[in-house]
Amino acid sequence: MCWRRWRWREPAGGACAMRRRTNLPGRGFWRWRWPVRCWRSGRRWRRRHYSVDVGARRVVWNRRGADWMSQSRQNPVLDDDGQGLLGRLLLRARKARDDFEIRMEQVLSGPAQILRRVREVLRTTPLPERSLCAGGDDGALRVAAILDDFTQAAILPECDLILFGPDDFREVITRSDPHFLLVESCWNGNGGRWKGLVGHPLARLLDGRLEELLRFCRRQGIPTVFWNKDDPIHLRTFLPVAQLFDHVFTTDSDCVPVYQQRLRHDNIHVLPFFAQPRLHHPVLDAPRENRVCFAGSYFADREGRQAQLENLLVPAIPFGLDIFDRNHGQRGLRALRYRFPRRFQSCIRGGLSYPEMVEAYRRYRVVLNANTVSDSPTMFSRRVAEALACGTPVVSTPCLGIERVLGKEAVCVAETAQDTHEHLARLTSDDDAWARQSLRGLRAVLQANTCADRLATICTALNLPAPDLGIQGLGCLVPIRERRDLKWFGSTLDRQLRLPEAIWIVGEPPVKAADLEVLRLRFPEILVLGLPADVDAEQLLPILHESGVDWVAGLRPGNYYGPSYLLDYSLAARFAREAGLGKASHFKADAEGQVQHCHAGQEYCRVDRLPAASAMLRLDALSVQRLRDLMTAEELAGEPGTFLSLDHFSFVAAPPGRSWKRLLDRPIINVDV
Repeated sequence: MCWRRWRWREPAGGACAMRRRTNLPGRGFWRWRWPVRCWRSGRRWRRRHYSVDVGARRVVWNRRGADWMSQSRQNPVLDDDGQGLLGRLLLRARKARDDFEIRMEQVLSGPAQILRRVREVLRTTPLPERSLCAGGDDGALRVAAILDDFTQAAILPECDLILFGPDDFREVITRSDPHFLLVESCWNGNGGRWKGLVGHPLARLLDGRLEELLRFCRRQGIPTVFWNKDDPIHLRTFLPVAQLFDHVFTTDSDCVPVYQQRLRHDNIHVLPFFAQPRLHHPVLDAPRENRVCFAGSYFADREGRQAQLENLLVPAIPFGLDIFDRNHGQRGLRALRYRFPRRFQSCIRGGLSYPEMVEAYRRYRVVLNANTVSDSPTMFSRRVAEALACGTPVVSTPCLGIERVLGKEAVCVAETAQDTHEHLARLTSDDDAWARQSLRGLRAVLQANTCADRLATICTALNLPAPDLGIQGLGCLVPIRERRDLKWFGSTLDRQLRLPEAIWIVGEPPVKAADLEVLRLRFPEILVLGLPADVDAEQLLPILHESGVDWVAGLRPGNYYGPSYLLDYSLAARFAREAGLGKASHFKADAEGQVQHCHAGQEYCRVDRLPAASAMLRLDALSVQRLRDLMTAEELAGEPGTFLSLDHFSFVAAPPGRSWKRLLDRPIINVDV
């Protein structure tokens, strides 16, 4: 063992200390020493000290200096037996989980020789069978959390998010009575109030307030959840933190066996990245720029990452590449490590805050993505889900997690520079190809990868009632003038991938009770009501409210509604805040059956007019006059910004009195799910 001379330093705890570096086989680490007691023996002063060894992202407290180090010369890395050399003392205590206890001592003042009693780490006593949190009368999900800014912005619209600092968590949690505590692998949690106290092992152990928080939640019967969003890169960093929680969620399913072995329980779950539809949505206030965007970092010390970026960025320069450097403005050695090469300097546009980055996702034609982890079944970059939810196609390096979680068609995979060039050439020049790829990515996220879906996963693991997923009920209002219209409507329903919760058939006669009964037997999960043809909108509106749906779609006989028509409307309702949805831009068939694209460029923008045959209106904002227009008028009109126009697929307006069966299965009209 090679010892270097002592150096006086000021550690994170604020106590006066000495530091020296130790070289062990395979890994070096620092040892901090605090003087505790001094006495005089003859002419010599003697000193007793406590020390802490820091290395391999592990912290071990001891009172005997280097005595324990002679017990083992193993390389300080994670192995099957535990955490390695630097975690040996923690491993011995962890084997007896019922008696799990680590005591530490910290000197507040060297000259004053005042010892501060260091906190006791959370005991692994079982939680009560039911949480002591009774829950409020409002029924909203209340989550106490330590999160970074990105996750805070995503979760805030879905629940009552309770944020606190290290000094006021007792008062805040007691007053708010949360359903559970959520802590993610963060470096500057809650706006910097928890900076270093979660991700930095030395600062966390010296401070001890995270352990106090978890012990307080356990006494209150509040389940504790840890989400390591940095797996597998920072698995070792946050593994000691994860062992303090009741439930652990990871972005990498391959890490589940590791957690189960180290933590010795089965409350380990997978929680991939997600998007927040209220924040990440495709609604535009201005036209998109026909340019390519990359937001991320360059790693000068990672050859694999460099090769990925070369295949992505170099072919993108001719298409108008804008780089937003995550480390822009930094100086020192860190800046040298993350500095982009000179050939990319002309493309760098500085850095962006998170809200500005979300706007950039919507503003650009294509977003580029490079994956640090490519072989995980569930791990992928956060920006992929967020950009896709903004309706922006993503060109990405190969990633197994994207394929497994979002689907093979969600992104354009570029294994070589030639692949990148071909994808960008197609997406920047072909509007139809761009719109189809945009819709595929949007569906992939909105169907099962939103923040509400992830919160439901957590609640299910904690045996809590699942929150509202934001999937709202819809009903179809269908005027029937002839018996063949009823047959048309049956075939339209058979085609739909998403069925409505209620159907109102207006037109009795010619609709008979037997015809309605056939519909009920054919679709038993749908509420089917028959109404006379002369029913007034004022009489119909209370009937619609009694059905319990949130949206009312008007379907007109003769028009073509594709398989994903109602599905896309239902998904759009997760982010829409307007009074109605529709397709101002749509396909239209002429008298000869030729299909043309009308009003191109009015996709995902706010409008004041919609074709009534493609409109779906929010029931709580539906007036009698607008309901009357939905039933009889050709077009709905309102104030500017009243309606939201969606994509132009899955709907063809047919001429009056005609029904075009040959419109079925035309590739130009539909986008496969």
